[in-house]
Amino acid sequence: MLGQVPASPSPPRERVVRLPQTDSREHAAGGALIAPLVPILGALVLWAVTGSLLTLWFAALGPLMLVGGVVDRRWLARRARRRRRRADVRRRSEALRSLAEAHERERTDRWLRAPDIWGLLSRPQEIWRHVPPRVGWVVFGSGRARSETRVEGTGDDAGLADEADVLCDAPVGIPLRGRIDVCGSATLAQGAMRAILAQVCLVHPPGRWQVLGAVEAGFPEVAALPHVRVGAPRRLHVGVADAAHEVVRADDVQLILSTPALARGESVVHLGSAPQQASARVVATIDVSGDVVSAAPQLLSATQLAVVAGILAEQWREPVDGGPMALADLLESGEVPPDAAVGLPVPIGVARDAVCEVDLVRHGPHAVVTGVTGAGKSELLRTWVIALCARYSPEQVNIALADFKGGTAFAALAALPHVAGLITDLDDATARRALLSLRAEIRYREAALVADGVREIGESGALPRLVVVVDEFAALMNAHAELAALFVDLAARGRALGIHLILGTQRAQGVFRDALLANCPLRLSLRAADAADSRLMLDTDDAASLPSGVGAALLRRAGDVHARGLRVVAADDEVLSTAVGRWDHHPIRPPWLPPLPEVIALADLPRLPGTFLLGVADEPDLQRQRPIGIPAGARGMCVVGATGSGTSTALATVAEQQPDPLEWISAADLEHAWDVLSATSAEPRRGLVIDGADALLARFPQEYAAAALRLIEQIVRAGGGGRPVLLGAEHLGGALARVADLLPHRLLLRQRSKSDHLAHGGRPELWSPNAPSGRGHLDGLEVHVARAALPDDSAPARVREVWTPTRGRTAWVTRDTPRARATAESWEAAGIGIRGLGEPDSAGSVVRADPDGWQRAWGEFTAMRLAGTVLIDVSCAAEYRVLTGERELAPYCDPGSGASWLLEPGARVRRVHTAPER
Repeated sequence: MLGQVPASPSPPRERVVRLPQTDSREHAAGGALIAPLVPILGALVLWAVTGSLLTLWFAALGPLMLVGGVVDRRWLARRARRRRRRADVRRRSEALRSLAEAHERERTDRWLRAPDIWGLLSRPQEIWRHVPPRVGWVVFGSGRARSETRVEGTGDDAGLADEADVLCDAPVGIPLRGRIDVCGSATLAQGAMRAILAQVCLVHPPGRWQVLGAVEAGFPEVAALPHVRVGAPRRLHVGVADAAHEVVRADDVQLILSTPALARGESVVHLGSAPQQASARVVATIDVSGDVVSAAPQLLSATQLAVVAGILAEQWREPVDGGPMALADLLESGEVPPDAAVGLPVPIGVARDAVCEVDLVRHGPHAVVTGVTGAGKSELLRTWVIALCARYSPEQVNIALADFKGGTAFAALAALPHVAGLITDLDDATARRALLSLRAEIRYREAALVADGVREIGESGALPRLVVVVDEFAALMNAHAELAALFVDLAARGRALGIHLILGTQRAQGVFRDALLANCPLRLSLRAADAADSRLMLDTDDAASLPSGVGAALLRRAGDVHARGLRVVAADDEVLSTAVGRWDHHPIRPPWLPPLPEVIALADLPRLPGTFLLGVADEPDLQRQRPIGIPAGARGMCVVGATGSGTSTALATVAEQQPDPLEWISAADLEHAWDVLSATSAEPRRGLVIDGADALLARFPQEYAAAALRLIEQIVRAGGGGRPVLLGAEHLGGALARVADLLPHRLLLRQRSKSDHLAHGGRPELWSPNAPSGRGHLDGLEVHVARAALPDDSAPARVREVWTPTRGRTAWVTRDTPRARATAESWEAAGIGIRGLGEPDSAGSVVRADPDGWQRAWGEFTAMRLAGTVLIDVSCAAEYRVLTGERELAPYCDPGSGASWLLEPGARVRRVHTAPER
């Protein structure tokens, strides 16, 4: 949308508002048709039996029931409609409230990223802070903008989705390029120009922008601004349309008090009042190259601009002797740098006597930079990196950047050919593995120096120096405390190996170990949080009293008795572009390998003798990625992961490599699972895959679950030697955890929470809530599972043989269920007679009764139990033991499968199905 200040380079947090779905279902209001016929039929039967005409009065109840049913249903339908309407109103109100809250959060976030004058003055630490979204724009006022909120489900109210797409009172900006014409009455136009001047000077420090011609154009209150006195690579010319202007450079900007007839700039602002408002509300129409938007502008009086100028003048401390303030000038005026094997001197600012240079080799080998928020710490680090890359080639210096303050401070530096890698706190897992890779870098450089027969990098010249720059080292330590020992090791051995650290943080107290700080003699402190922090860094309290403006710093190098003051310069985009284009883009050796891919095919991995491959292991501290698996003779493996984490894929990958196919069971078919567990525990001839063991046990009734768990434990203890047990589960709890501990290998995939990760044996620092499917840890190593074919879900289901009575008499224990009636119909169609208890034998060979009936005819049931066949339907499971006297669990029958238990003389009870599955 026109005038909208661009969002942060980092992707905005996704905001989702789910709008209500209107329930448009209509419920039938008719009455029942069958129930009213029952009294009529009953009356006719009674009349036929008794012959009494009085019984025919019962037939009158049918119409009465019909009328009552219709009235009742219509009343219920009206009540349901009222309830739905109230629910729709409530849901819409909740959606409106959620939408308003999401818009308010988004509005607050946008104003934080692109504050106006009052936002900058209320947070002094934001003044002159380099934030990419603010560069090249000036926040002119507030207006309507396209919302970043994503809307789901519009229901029947499309207007609500349109309302969600527009964000009111959002920052509206004007691009800082070319010419900006401000038209309107003199009072309003001058107020708007003062606001633009103040915004530019609050966002950009002196040395980046210079204001010219403002006093002559009728704004004497800007005389106190340091931007009027200090030269800068970019200039803002202030004037009026009918006056002559000096020739401006291509990247300069003109701010012109104009009229509609004389306006010819890329951006034209027309100011006026809104006639439809009761009060005289000022509105502005902004035209940027033909795109028009309205906004409520900021206006400043002369007194207000004078106050802003006084605040900036007090915050600015000019360099002595009018020293240069642009990094390009410092690089030109500095001494010729020595060979990188000897030193790395670069200018970063100006002191009272000369250009101030720092040298990581002579003054270091490592540096610490501290400063409160807004003091310019990130700008200093950025200047230092650009200065190194402008003076030295990628063959001499490589840079590794770690940004732990949001990921935007070093984003533009990634284009430098010296930068070997950039990591941020937006992906903790990737950041951790990248930093662990520095251990491998230490070993690589040690081996290279040994091969060259030298003791340190200065004697070799074959390796480039590696500078590791960390912004917000405290945040890094909070997220990955286990890396503290790594940085101590880097600091201790870095000098000889050519590895240098530049560590930035807001406070030094409680962040650095003594062993690390002792190896960082190069100290730079911008404004310190307190005197104690200043003393820890510089042995003086002076850093706590530095002015609050960006750039004032104290420097203490190795060998210095006292800290010296300097003004840090900012590196503009022009210097960065020059450094990028100066050197040929030859590939450099990165200090860490790329992350594991998210898709690995099992067929692409080389086979390892005596090993069933699982995937690829990532060993960043060895700079190695290699195939990994479990030994072929192992007892088995346990795979634990949340839904969608790749548990079934991992089981299938190992199962596919077995010389003999494994039995695969899951909670989808409990009868099959019970049969396989029973058969395998009795005679373990081949391996077993249990996919979703926790879900399998949870679906079994309590008695069967306990028995199944015992069978699984028995199978696991007998596993190995070509009969592996592959156990998959989402959660290990209770006795299942004890069984899983019997397996020698455990693959821990993504967990639902950190507590689950810890409960299943994971280390705290290895938990990653956003890990892709298949990413996990096998015996402490990060692994990505190779993908093999899962069991064919499209294959036809197991065909169940339908059992029918063949000879002799059969006692059928069943209740009157739809499936029992279907079975009886199929048997009778096949010519098998079915009779009830007490009926003549000629009526059929199958005697049918429910459990209570058979218990009343216990003698006949016992006789048939000894000489014939007994079939007990699963609906009578509660009476199974009473009828059979069996203590041992019968084969499991799923209540939904229509299975039955068959008891025959001299044979074990078995499960049969008496009718095809529905």
